[in-house]
Amino acid sequence: MKYTVTSINDTGFEKKNQILDVAEELFSANGFDGVSVRDLAKKADINIAMISYYFGSKENLYVALLERKMITIRQDIRSAFPNGGSAWNKLYYIIENYVDRMVENRKFMNIVFSELGTTQREQISNFLRNRFVDNQNAFHEIIQQGISDGEFRPVDPQLTIVSIIGTLKLYVSNPMMVQKLLNEPTEEGAYSKKHRDRMKAHLIDLMTRFLKP
Repeated sequence: MKYTVTSINDTGFEKKNQILDVAEELFSANGFDGVSVRDLAKKADINIAMISYYFGSKENLYVALLERKMITIRQDIRSAFPNGGSAWNKLYYIIENYVDRMVENRKFMNIVFSELGTTQREQISNFLRNRFVDNQNAFHEIIQQGISDGEFRPVDPQLTIVSIIGTLKLYVSNPMMVQKLLNEPTEEGAYSKKHRDRMKAHLIDLMTRFLKP
């Protein structure tokens, strides 16, 4: 599958983003198989031919949406630390942003996790795995920088990343269990700012204790 991220100067940039916004809403609610091109066109108030014109297929549209969602973490890191910064500051920043992004997009992220666990759409699964590796490389570089600079004790960077991502995956993928554990009557309450802040503080404390020499 070949897909090129649209340049911001492209004539159809706004229209493509409008379609992607609608696609995100529908795919998050119904999954890939539960959404048709006709559904997308109706919700976006456009004709079906326009989706084909901009993306070629529903699968390509899905990939474009995934790319748009997953590239933001790398962009955030670059913009936050254009001239470097300590490994601790970078780690805290990425944890705080990752918690918010995963919680705010938890329905969409659960679709992504489902795609990663299946070979039904192998091209999409491979695309996602490659993008996850790209984003996790940012974590790896931060941890390796901390070890090299003597700020972190020597640890296994890959397994440290698994510890962070695994905790967040469990948190966003099991709303009923999370409600029970946090004694919250609603899903929104379980993912409120109060509990997000608790998760951020927990992960930061966990990593500080684990990585401090």
